[in-house]
Amino acid sequence: MKRSYLLLTFFCMGIMLLFISIGSLAPRGWAAAPRSTLAQDDAFDDALGKARLHFNRRNYEDALKFYKRANKLKGESCADCLWGMAQTYSKLGADKNVIETCERLVPAAGSDNEMVAKAHNLKGITLAAMAMEKMEKPDLKKLADAEAAFRLALAAYPETKIVHYNLGITLIRLGREAEGIQELKAYVEDADEDSESGEEARKIIANPRRARENFAPDFSVTTAAGEYIDSDELRGKIVLVDFWGTWCPPCRESIPALASLAKKFSKDPFVLLSVDVGDEPGQWRAFIEKNKMTWAQHQDVNGKVQRAFQVRSFPTYVLIDHEGVVRYRSSGYSDYVEGMIADAVKKSLKTAAKAAPPKAQAAPTPAPQRSPAPAPAQSAPAAQTAGAPTASEEKKPRELPVPVLEVTGAETMDAGGMKITRFYLSLKNWADYPDVLFAPMPDLPPCSFNTTPTRIQVIVWSEDQRPLTTYCNVPDRSLLQRLQVMSRMQGESTPGRVYVTLEDRRAQRIVRSTPVPLVAPAPKEP
Repeated sequence: MKRSYLLLTFFCMGIMLLFISIGSLAPRGWAAAPRSTLAQDDAFDDALGKARLHFNRRNYEDALKFYKRANKLKGESCADCLWGMAQTYSKLGADKNVIETCERLVPAAGSDNEMVAKAHNLKGITLAAMAMEKMEKPDLKKLADAEAAFRLALAAYPETKIVHYNLGITLIRLGREAEGIQELKAYVEDADEDSESGEEARKIIANPRRARENFAPDFSVTTAAGEYIDSDELRGKIVLVDFWGTWCPPCRESIPALASLAKKFSKDPFVLLSVDVGDEPGQWRAFIEKNKMTWAQHQDVNGKVQRAFQVRSFPTYVLIDHEGVVRYRSSGYSDYVEGMIADAVKKSLKTAAKAAPPKAQAAPTPAPQRSPAPAPAQSAPAAQTAGAPTASEEKKPRELPVPVLEVTGAETMDAGGMKITRFYLSLKNWADYPDVLFAPMPDLPPCSFNTTPTRIQVIVWSEDQRPLTTYCNVPDRSLLQRLQVMSRMQGESTPGRVYVTLEDRRAQRIVRSTPVPLVAPAPKEP
């Protein structure tokens, strides 16, 4: 017994000596992690996980709180935390915080070039959005800063292809259209054919005006009545999109006003579309039936329309004009907002009516001819001035010459693998239009981006009365020799015939050309 006990004692002592010798061979400074460090790591993982969970659930205030907590546990230099904070600030519309956080993220990212590029890109996106808050007068300094941020993103990580798209739009807004289109083509080359941004890039290449003005995104919905509607079908109409939910008190408060608006403009080319977000289908249908919401209703089950319009608060109202340009947007509801929406609808309807081509009228029956009465005798000075126009007549041309349209040439371009044809048009009688139509008229409202108003507006129309190209505020009659039409994008046919209308915006007179075939002219023989 004693012998067994002694053997067991020696065995245990040997094991202890073995562990001691192994410990003496461990690298200097090696030791088990203190409990406090392990607890801190657990707290960090917990905070970061909760931040991401809240972000995915769109609880952005809670997400921001946990991202900040996680970042503090890492000494205020956690790249993943700062990136999450920047994204969350962006969702909350806190633009200045986005820029500040992106600037902190760049040094925190260290050698992670992809993260550095993401920081510069988000900063550029935010600056570009801030620059275009007033579409009629963009902030060129912020646009230039956005350009610099996008170029830094490409320098850090050229594989971030979306930066070419963002840079291209910014360059077009800065007036450097050729450079911008080149960047967009670089993006389209690698973009998926079915991607929304790739499709939008192709449209901007064909019509750079889409980058300069606040065009609504393309969208399609199926209404509660089973009717399919898309943005192309709505061209030529004024559209008010109402983002709402039954769970939203101000949304429910606005229903009587929306019903009144739909009734008031029921005989006009006006469409009211309510897009429900966040309700159960049965609850939504029961609510709209109970409240007799008889205008177009759509439930945005997957959030696609909400994301396309970047809606973050409810209710949000977006008014789209006859050309697809957003003319009014606001969030929240009040009597003031109700009045602003009604005024914006009236103004857009009036603008659309002016832009519409004049209806054909039957020629008047000629009056019986009579012999002219003898003219009374005039003194010499009166005779010399009888045919001279008065000052008011000089400001108001008696008649606009009917435009004589011709197609002068065509050019085919490659836009990311898609063939696009640009047709060149000219008015043969361009020199017949008086100078007063092209003179600056500051008292008239501008009808395009960042330009001085003039009296004349020229629109190129398809034979089926679709506006193809609009020339607002034309400053020089010679431009009437250089009109253009781009062939339609994929899925749309090129118009067979086109015509133009010229409008004297002050006199409210419109003249229209005879339609001509949209084909390239045959080359002239030498």
